[in-house]
Amino acid sequence: MTASALLILITVLFAALSAIIAVRFYWQNRNTTHIRRPRTALASGSQILVQQVVVLIAIILFTVFGGFGLYDLGASRTIHPVFSFVIGFGVYFVVLGVIEAAAAGLGIRERLHQLSYDTMRMIWPRDPNQKILAFLAVCLLNPFTEEVIYRGVLVHHLGGLIENIFAAVLIGFVLSIAAHMYQGSWSIPFQMAFHSVAILLLLSPLGLIACFGFHFAGDLVPVMLLKKSMHERRERFRKERASSV
Repeated sequence: MTASALLILITVLFAALSAIIAVRFYWQNRNTTHIRRPRTALASGSQILVQQVVVLIAIILFTVFGGFGLYDLGASRTIHPVFSFVIGFGVYFVVLGVIEAAAAGLGIRERLHQLSYDTMRMIWPRDPNQKILAFLAVCLLNPFTEEVIYRGVLVHHLGGLIENIFAAVLIGFVLSIAAHMYQGSWSIPFQMAFHSVAILLLLSPLGLIACFGFHFAGDLVPVMLLKKSMHERRERFRKERASSV
């Protein structure tokens, strides 16, 4: 088995396992009014960080011993990485603005904010020290590891190996959506939009580094807005209680 085939096999198995765990969690909680907050261990920043470090080490080992680099996974050879990253970062806010406008037009903006808050509350630890570890894992490491896995390997590298980029896009799309099902069915349209834009960035001259910037913004913004979302939810709750009296 070649190094390329081994890389893809291990990546597919990892992505499939992540998808199974996420879909199982969603299925167990599909009929609940609110997303169940997991046990402390599942929301532990140290556990999330350990998971990310393990994946990062695996990526580094393949890079060193398998002879793979970011260029082999879709990074641009012609555009400076910093420029690609910044453009990808900015694209996220354009996409977010479109989604916000569409949600407001459909009258579901407040509901979506509520669901987004419930999801963040589910995965974000409350202990201050654990929050720091979670931030390192989610906002700094996760954008890199996820984009390498779902875009770099499962789309770019697989597409080149099987000489069918459309099949690779479909495989990466399905596994990426399934791996995020723990967020609930409401998030599927947004995950589809996120994945589609990331694919366009990957296949554009900006390449994989732009995907890093796009994903970095996508993980950073919800964390930065978590406290604001908490205050908004409390205010809505007070208004609902006052109106019911």
